[in-house]
Amino acid sequence: MYQLKRLAGDNFNEINTILDMEMGIMNNNIILIGSANFPFPSVMDVLQYPFQYNPAEGTINNRYFPKCESIDNLENYGTRLLKDLLHDKNDKFSATFQPYSGTQANQIVYNAILNSNDTVLSMSSKAGGHVSHINYLSKFFNLKQYELDSNNMIDYDQIEKICHYEKPKLLIAGASSYPLEIDYKKLGNICRKYGIYLLADISHTFTYISSKLHSNPVEYADFISFTTHKTTRGIRGGILLYKTEYAEIINKSIFPLTQGAPKYNEIAAKVTMLIELSHMNLREYSIRSIWFANQCIKYFKDKGVQCTTNSSDTHYVVIDLSNTHITGKMAEEKLASVNILVNRNMIPGDKKTSLTTSGIRLGFLVLTTIDFSDNDYYELLEIIYDTLFTRADVPVEKVKNLISKYSVCNYK
Repeated sequence: MYQLKRLAGDNFNEINTILDMEMGIMNNNIILIGSANFPFPSVMDVLQYPFQYNPAEGTINNRYFPKCESIDNLENYGTRLLKDLLHDKNDKFSATFQPYSGTQANQIVYNAILNSNDTVLSMSSKAGGHVSHINYLSKFFNLKQYELDSNNMIDYDQIEKICHYEKPKLLIAGASSYPLEIDYKKLGNICRKYGIYLLADISHTFTYISSKLHSNPVEYADFISFTTHKTTRGIRGGILLYKTEYAEIINKSIFPLTQGAPKYNEIAAKVTMLIELSHMNLREYSIRSIWFANQCIKYFKDKGVQCTTNSSDTHYVVIDLSNTHITGKMAEEKLASVNILVNRNMIPGDKKTSLTTSGIRLGFLVLTTIDFSDNDYYELLEIIYDTLFTRADVPVEKVKNLISKYSVCNYK
């Protein structure tokens, strides 16, 4: 997948040792962390260009420094690609590629529209909400949270009741461990009824929306944010779309309120990512990742181990360990010991702390990207089950042999 060279010379021995260690992790582990994926090689290539020296604080055609035509052209080109991918046919949205992360993209929105006494409604972390939708907001604003119903599905009636009584200024949709589709039409109708801004964080669902497998927030949201390193196979970073009518307040929030100088080469990498996405079969890619997730649920259900949902509409699942002898932390460590990387995760109604948890999240973007075979996948599921729930001594070499079949990173 990647052709990388070590730094030459004795001066670089220490950093080469560190890089060797990381390359070993990439090549010798099966990565099932829900927020992990491998970028397109072209995306990594463009990062090497010396496209990062000139300062360019500000926004398109409104910079604080001269000779910023290149960065203006880059963001304009990226915006056109992005609007096409998200089917913004009515030309409602503008975009910024400057956020250093998805969290910062969201903070640009918060700093643009919220005042200190405003109420915000977001999904709780136990329900699957992202911690970045909670911690920052709870410190500076009046944060309310919505939960799931008895079937571990979003309770839209509960959300409407909260909106009626609490009158939030902003409702945040999107999650990091809620495997089901989110109905943006229902949320949009609620927000219109009560005069609420809607922020859709689609970090885990961009390609499902682009390929029309999921509801599209473009018709209903005021703001759309996402990270660029999950389903989209870019670098770690963020992008924010906003209704063009909010351009003035968003531009003021970007700089100097929320962040500093744009990173040209990272923006170039994000735009390169969108070029790649524009020329690939996103529907096929998305369906394959969902297939991995649902086969996992079926396998563990047949073994008597429950997941938080009976199916998945995304690339990940959350396994419920509350009725087993292990915690999420223990499961994470057990699997890491045999070179399978997952992350501990809260489950609905979790009685354990966020450091211990009663669940683990398994994501399948990396397997989709490297074209992991069906036979190897079923073998992997057996290894995971044996490692967690039987006394079978699974050798690390068994996992290394599985991943060695796939080209991850060539590094010399």
